[in-house]
Amino acid sequence: MAAADRDLVFGLLALQNGLIDQDELLAAFRAWTRDRSRPLADHLVVRGDLDADTRSAVEAMVALHLKKEGGNAERSLASIPVGRSTRERLNALEDPDLTATVARLGPVAGSTEAGADVTASYAVGTATADGRRFRVLRPHARGGLGAVFVALDEELHREVALKQIRGVYADDPTSRQRFVLEAEITGGLEHPGIVPVYGLGTYGDGRPYYAMRFVRGDSLKEAIDRFHEGESLEVDPGARPLGLRKLLRRFTDVCNAIDYAHGRGVLHRDLKPGNVIVGKHGETLVVDWGLAKATGRADPGAGERTLVLSSASGSAETLPGSALGTPAYMSPEQAAGDLDRLGPRSDIYSLGATLYCLLTGKPPFEGDDLGAVLRRVRQGDFPPPRALDPTLDPALEAICLKAMAREPGERYASCRALAEDLDRWAADEPVTAWREPPSRRARRWARRNRTAMVAAAVTLVAVVVGLGVVAGVQSRANGQLRLANRETGRALEATRKAQAATRAALEQSEESRTQAEAVGAFLVQAFRSPDPSMDGRQVRVAEILDQAVERLETEFTGSQATRGALLDALGRTYRGLGMLEKAEGLLTRARTVLEGVLGPDHPQTLASRSNLANAYMDAGRTSEAIALHESTLRLFEAYLGPDHPDTLQCRNDLAVDHWYAGQVPKAIALHEETLRRREATLGPDHPDTLQSRQNLAIAYSTGQMSKGIAMFAEVLRLQEEKLGPDHPHTLESRNDLAAAYREAGRLPEAIALDEETLRLREVRLGPDHRETLSSRSNLALDYAAAGRLPEAISLAEEVLRLREATLGPDHPETLIGRLNLADLYRDAGRPEAIGLNEAALKQLTDRHGPDHLHTLICRSNLAASYLQDGRLPEAVAFCEATLGACEATLGPDHFVTLWNRGNLATAYESLGRWSEAEGLLRDALASRRKTETPDSHLVAGDLAQLGRDLLMQSRWSEAEPILREAMGIAEKAPADDWRRYDAMSLLGGSLAGQGRYADAEPLAVAGYEGMMGRELRLTVPERHRLREAAVRLVRLYEAWGKPEKAAEWEVGLGTADLPADVFAQP
Repeated sequence: MAAADRDLVFGLLALQNGLIDQDELLAAFRAWTRDRSRPLADHLVVRGDLDADTRSAVEAMVALHLKKEGGNAERSLASIPVGRSTRERLNALEDPDLTATVARLGPVAGSTEAGADVTASYAVGTATADGRRFRVLRPHARGGLGAVFVALDEELHREVALKQIRGVYADDPTSRQRFVLEAEITGGLEHPGIVPVYGLGTYGDGRPYYAMRFVRGDSLKEAIDRFHEGESLEVDPGARPLGLRKLLRRFTDVCNAIDYAHGRGVLHRDLKPGNVIVGKHGETLVVDWGLAKATGRADPGAGERTLVLSSASGSAETLPGSALGTPAYMSPEQAAGDLDRLGPRSDIYSLGATLYCLLTGKPPFEGDDLGAVLRRVRQGDFPPPRALDPTLDPALEAICLKAMAREPGERYASCRALAEDLDRWAADEPVTAWREPPSRRARRWARRNRTAMVAAAVTLVAVVVGLGVVAGVQSRANGQLRLANRETGRALEATRKAQAATRAALEQSEESRTQAEAVGAFLVQAFRSPDPSMDGRQVRVAEILDQAVERLETEFTGSQATRGALLDALGRTYRGLGMLEKAEGLLTRARTVLEGVLGPDHPQTLASRSNLANAYMDAGRTSEAIALHESTLRLFEAYLGPDHPDTLQCRNDLAVDHWYAGQVPKAIALHEETLRRREATLGPDHPDTLQSRQNLAIAYSTGQMSKGIAMFAEVLRLQEEKLGPDHPHTLESRNDLAAAYREAGRLPEAIALDEETLRLREVRLGPDHRETLSSRSNLALDYAAAGRLPEAISLAEEVLRLREATLGPDHPETLIGRLNLADLYRDAGRPEAIGLNEAALKQLTDRHGPDHLHTLICRSNLAASYLQDGRLPEAVAFCEATLGACEATLGPDHFVTLWNRGNLATAYESLGRWSEAEGLLRDALASRRKTETPDSHLVAGDLAQLGRDLLMQSRWSEAEPILREAMGIAEKAPADDWRRYDAMSLLGGSLAGQGRYADAEPLAVAGYEGMMGRELRLTVPERHRLREAAVRLVRLYEAWGKPEKAAEWEVGLGTADLPADVFAQP
């Protein structure tokens, strides 16, 4: 038996018994095509898809299968039913041996799944006098698990819908089980709103199918799309309310059908507009019960018997932590994979999300990043319907929002209650989800008492007519008087409106004053010592906050609006202390309370949304922060205007989000707009305007360093003039300008500015203040960049010691201090770097999760430390995993992703995998050019690394233009930057490789001497570049036929034992 034959039998038997899935089978075969010295079973075990015991069990199945077929491999292959998808994906590997083996498999299982342009015709089902009962006519639709065909029932001569499992799942036992459960649940629910099942059967190879009623119509999703896109709605004003009421009637039919299912103990778990069929004759049917679960617990008050399935369990196995369903419509507990909390109210949430789509034309959650969408679902972060369509009735919005409440206990108690509230709305009755204003009740009374209103109107008209007769006699005389009266009336109306606006403003001002007094009283009480016997100077702020939260829960008796304001204030305080988990919880609750009391578009609610978005950003949940800030900005602009201070601050915060996400052009555009509007409304030297200018300078410094430095300097000048040299904002500007100088290589200026800032902060704030420690940390970075590594390490160690003592070991700034010190240890070649990085990585992962920006930076540092320590296999695996996480979380062009791409390239180079490194370096360079200016030193660094890689592959001429561009940029750097001389040496190596020795010599000499003169600037990981330059110089003279010169340099350099490999590591 050929090896490929046995491997394929092994893999297919493992697949069909549910021991591996199709993706794992394909991945193992892909590895097998690269290494045929080991059987497929070995690859599956190495990948972790099978353990040793399971492998032995499959080997035994293979032996039995071959024995059953008389040891004939071809008969064994031909007897295994394999779906079309599995065959096609195996053939796509384009391995000749594997393709030949796949060709010997038997007939395609699931071959009935034809394309849309093919008319299928075959018969299935129990035999009748004329043949099989159901004759398939044509394809109709395809879902996630099954495909639906139109078939003819030969017994009753009617068209039916025949659903069968799709080929991609045909070999998966779990999918088959779920499909059969779908058929049993659908068939067991007898209700006008649930499609009836006519029969369940299996094909010869065991694949299931079932027949059900064929409904001619569209999905509710298609009906909703037509309603919102219809041009007739704009032309005929009456068409829209009529169309909306028709859709709402369909929706209440769905609610009633799901209420019946709940009464039978069945959850649908995948309700959405696409799973509802609206027939042409008024039918509304809920379909696709593939994720349904029979709980075995019927509603006692429903009067229905519990649905009991013939299969072993009420649903196919779902692992805890799995998020099943459609993300845009699933409940928060479904998105969290919290299976124990799933119940009827989870379906009610999905009905609310379906209603949201019906009202707005869009699902409540959208986005390409599945993880981000699920996180937003869990947080309940979606724009209210009226934010998308302000014309919606607030009562309808309230019904939708109650159904979609984040906590199940706050939703409708049943689907029937949801339907009844919609019926109340349709009947012009008050709804339970919304407290309507008196004016709405008055309008309703007027509509319902038309007779009295008409009588009053007639009487009024009679009086007016009588007066008109009298007035007519004097009409000419009083013409001018009437004109004057009209103008007076207009003036009185304007006055009445102004008075009403003034009253509203006073009422709001009084409410704000009352709330401020309540908040102040609460905080004064909260910030007293938790224990009066203790010295207040010894009480930690965190203890006070914890006590305040407890009192807010148990003792506070003020208004809900004040409670929301307190939750927001406490959440922001926790955030300022770096206690992000508590901050996020309180800010989430603040938003919920304020939306419920003040409404979704109240300025205080919007401020709370923006604060929550900032907390998301701190926690590294960048995509969620951006989405919440974007929706909040739209609401601010709609209700307060584009130039309101709160709107401008929200736009500023959104720009900062985009910058951290590596989306620099978006950040710059938003910052520029914010700055323009603040200058126009606040003036050029207002603190908020200066903040915008500072943030824009930071964004510019990412890729337009000279522009950023100029703006930093201008902000500092304005702040020194307006605020003084030692104001906190001025000192922060000094800090930012010094960082820009350091990044640009202007180290003397950076050091001078940071030393002065440190002196001012020590005087103003004290030596242990967190801002003083920040200045000390920045100065350590300056010293390290200038080659003063011992001084840098001493400062960084002191900063870390003080932060641990004053802020605690787990504070974010302490963790950053630990990362900085680990970097310096690595630069100095000290082994403590690995231990520090590993400890920091564990803390960051526990605190923020594996995908937070700081966690990913720490992983990158640790990967570089492993490389330096010579732990190459471990370093490569760690670099590959870190790069994958960065690309998935931050995107391919983020600066941390590019850094990791360079790390992995260096790891590959260390193993001699130069072509793989080249691919990574070219990708990194292409991404870098998108975000940096052409003369950026980062672009020069990427060019030099790529050119070096090409030299190692002896591709001398290809390397030359790349290295010339690198040197052209590097020559603009400060004269003490060793990288400009490294570029010279590399270019000399390129020319020498082409035999152009006379051109190469001055570059190689100047390159080596320039690096040697700046040796202290090179960190330990960078020292091999100096050695490379020395070797390159000696080999140049040897290739040029000048052995005496080569020997002279060898003696002068003290490198008589130079390796033949120019790029050999020391």
